[in-house]
Amino acid sequence: MNRNNQNTNPSAHSASSRMKRRLAVTACLAGLMTSFGATAGLINVPNGDFSLPANAGSIGGGILTPIGVDVAIGSAGTPWTGTFTGILAVLAPPTLTIDAVAQTANIQGLIGINVGGLLSNSGYFSQVLSGTPWIPNKRYTVWTDIDVGRPIGLDVLGAANVGIALRSGLNVLSASTTAAAPLVTLDLLHDTDYRLKLVYDTGATVNGNVGLELFNLPEGLLTVDLLASTTFPYAPTIFETVTR
Repeated sequence: MNRNNQNTNPSAHSASSRMKRRLAVTACLAGLMTSFGATAGLINVPNGDFSLPANAGSIGGGILTPIGVDVAIGSAGTPWTGTFTGILAVLAPPTLTIDAVAQTANIQGLIGINVGGLLSNSGYFSQVLSGTPWIPNKRYTVWTDIDVGRPIGLDVLGAANVGIALRSGLNVLSASTTAAAPLVTLDLLHDTDYRLKLVYDTGATVNGNVGLELFNLPEGLLTVDLLASTTFPYAPTIFETVTR
């Protein structure tokens, strides 16, 4: 192959990847709207494409600060926060980064060790959609793009405990790693970029506002068995509500 004909501009490659994801999102939305018509409604997720500069930056990664809960990323009051866990002087927490230029969120530095038992660090991004309460007797479909740098299946994500969850406050209502098989799908978009989709039906009684979590929470895994780095690329969080 003539290398002179290859595109070696990283920013051009990143722009091309974002365009592919935009087109995939548009196609998915069009399909949902066609299927459900007027009963479908798109829920806005603030900074859902990770493009807000004020909500960009890195947290975690410091061995002297092993735990952080709902830590602001970038400026205080911006939509996404991060939570991370390590073990003081033994295991540093992972680093959680939002890159507004690349429009990605990344959890990296996951490690599993055996020190009197299997220990691992963990982390997740989350936000609560203020003013967006859960509605009874509705079907919620949420999806995120996910890239761990290699081919994966739902079995890999389940074993490593990596995925997406819907919450009410701190209470997880449904997660892609524990929901029944028909309610979770994983589709290859291109290269190692996949779309993970989760469906959740509310009952007659609901509480609180819609919450979202993007997580990498290994439990009792050595490094060789977990996913050391997880990236949630452009357009990771789009909700669709459909009346059942």
